[in-house]
This record gives sequence, structure tokens and C-alpha cells, in this order.
Amino acid sequence: MKKVLILHAWFATPGDHWYPWVKEKLEDKGFKVIVPQLKDKDKPTLKDWKRSALKSCKIDEDTIIIGHSLGAVFALRLVESLNIKIRSLILVAGWDYWDLTPEHKTFFAKPVNHKKIINHAGKIIVIHSDNDPYVTQWQAGEFAKRLKAKFILLKNKGHFTKDDGVTKLPEVVKAAGND
Repeated sequence: MKKVLILHAWFATPGDHWYPWVKEKLEDKGFKVIVPQLKDKDKPTLKDWKRSALKSCKIDEDTIIIGHSLGAVFALRLVESLNIKIRSLILVAGWDYWDLTPEHKTFFAKPVNHKKIINHAGKIIVIHSDNDPYVTQWQAGEFAKRLKAKFILLKNKGHFTKDDGVTKLPEVVKAAGND
């Protein structure tokens, strides 16, 4: 059975932004969808988030991982560490460059290994907005190129949060469903 693991953003919960809507739509399509509450959402560490995610979901070849914002960075690190090839990786408002935010330092202890991620994901999709306040369109495009990912640019979605008016994200459902 195909399953989806949705990894939330920093300061977020499984009930925030577009996650419940995407979960419902994918479940309607027959997917098993897991949206875990990652430990210490306000003061995240890679180790704690990895433990939370792996405790909630057994990742295998039928898994699709969706990450949003810091959850996308975490998704990169998670896929990088796997010994299997997952079905696909969908990254929303993500990045792969050194982040100077002190709270993110454990996610960037070493450079991202793009080759491992490419080898561990059947398909990679990067979804970004033309007006993201944190990651420019150019940075997102280069991020997608480094991952040899399909790049989907949407208009006026900000950082894909509820505050940006994003409570539904059909592009994610389509990307997961077209797998």
C-alpha cells in the first residue's frame, strides 16, 4: 500500500496550514497518510525529528515523503540517511543551503549530499512560490536543479502557510497521486 509521510514546518503542528486538507484528499485516493507531531516543534533538532518520524512511520519503497519549509530540509536529511529508495520526495518551500538561523544548526552540521538523495528517491518535486519571503525563486530553482527535480512555481503563495491563505494545496495531491 502506498503511504505518505507529511513532515510539518518549524512551529507547526499536523493540524496547521494545508496538511489536513492534503491528508484528507490523499486518503480519499487510497493512500495511508501519516502526519506526525515532530518533537520540540519550537526548538527542533535533526535527531529528535528523525526519532519522531521513524517512530510514527516505517519508511519503505512505497513511501512518499512530503516536507514543508524546515520539514522539507528534514525530509532531505531523512532520505539522505536511508538505505532504500522511496517512491518520491515532494519538497514545499524548501532549501538546501547553509541556514544561519541558530535554531536550524543541527540540520546543517554537514553539507547536503544531493547524490544520495537523488539515488534514494524515485522522483523528486520542488514546489515553490514566486513571493516566498525566505527563499527566492532563483534559490529554489537552483535547489531543484541540484536535486534533478521537477520544479513547480506557483504564484502568490508566500511560504505556503495559513497566514498566506494556503489551506489547500492541490499541486501536492496531484504530485503524490501521479506517482
